[in-house]
Amino acid sequence: MKRGFMLTAITVVLFMLLIDTALQYSENSSAYSKRISEMIVSNKVTYTFDDINQDVTRIFGVSITQKAPYLVIQDSMPASNITTNLGLYENFVRNYYLPPEIEAKFLNSNEQPITLNNLSASIFVSPFNLNYGYDNFSKNNLLIQVPVSQVGAIPNVWYNLTVTSGNFSIPPDTITWDTLPAGCCIILGVTIYDGAAVVPYNYSGIFNPTNSPPGHLNLSFVDQNCSMEIQIGSQYLLNLTNHGCNISSQISFSLNDSNTRIYLPEKISVRDVNYNTSKKDNINLVVKKLMG
Repeated sequence: MKRGFMLTAITVVLFMLLIDTALQYSENSSAYSKRISEMIVSNKVTYTFDDINQDVTRIFGVSITQKAPYLVIQDSMPASNITTNLGLYENFVRNYYLPPEIEAKFLNSNEQPITLNNLSASIFVSPFNLNYGYDNFSKNNLLIQVPVSQVGAIPNVWYNLTVTSGNFSIPPDTITWDTLPAGCCIILGVTIYDGAAVVPYNYSGIFNPTNSPPGHLNLSFVDQNCSMEIQIGSQYLLNLTNHGCNISSQISFSLNDSNTRIYLPEKISVRDVNYNTSKKDNINLVVKKLMG
């Protein structure tokens, strides 16, 4: 009888251990499945956020490359349909791209909802608070500004501009500044090619962007519907006003910090409504980083 009692007790204990093991396995399996699900959702949210960033960069029409210590922005002026294309892209995102469980919002700097075609036409480069932008998305004016406190962080600036819509109306070697850029601190290089691209205009010097009065360069071309003005100084690294020219630009900054971030003041908020997993940050323009 004692033997039967012992066998029964052992059986009960083993059965309880089996149940406990099964419960622990179930809990661990459930926790593992939950972690996998959360990771998948987080990756999906991040992918959606990054994909929108990349598409906005493409619509802006700029190509940004970094190879320390240089940051190069390639651009073209004027532009057309950027605002329209931003609106069309938002419609695509909302009606075709996002799955039902993913919500995307575009927010202004005060985190109030906006439509994508209300983005500002300004790009910021941190940690320098450098502002690269336009009066509007027609891109007839290119404005590059930097705070006085950051002047020493940008040792060199090079402007390579190509005007494809006309040839210089006077020989490039006779083009002069109305007021020469002057001062200290930033080494400046300017090269401007006309449609013939045979003898470009070249200038190099040292200037202080806080100088006033600023340096002015006025350029006219055989096609009298095409001219442009460059102002350097008085808080501007560059203030380019375009009158009817088709311009391709490659602007290179030498920066004393390679840990840069290129972003818009507006933000994207992406959220999975089922898991309440989200990501919110400024719209970061895509930068191609090249190895030194």
